[in-house]
Amino acid sequence: MMVLNNLPTIIDSVGTYVTRGGNTVYIDKITQGHAPDTTAFAAKGTLCYTKRGNVRVTRKYGIWHVSGRVSIFSDNHFDIVAKLCYYY
Repeated sequence: MMVLNNLPTIIDSVGTYVTRGGNTVYIDKITQGHAPDTTAFAAKGTLCYTKRGNVRVTRKYGIWHVSGRVSIFSDNHFDIVAKLCYYY
């Protein structure tokens, strides 16, 4: 089994991120103070996605490991892969 704590940190601060499937996530809280040997899903936020066949955007609350993973067992469509940067 993969050890998530050995993966690079993707979620480093509050902000907007993109998932493996191209959806957006707004991370609004990252909890601190976990033991280093504990696999904690410390990033909390809102996932925005469009359901198949619908034109409306659905929002749901989710939790992620700071490596961007939503599951300890396998890759997932909703894994966070990068932070979105907006330039004006």
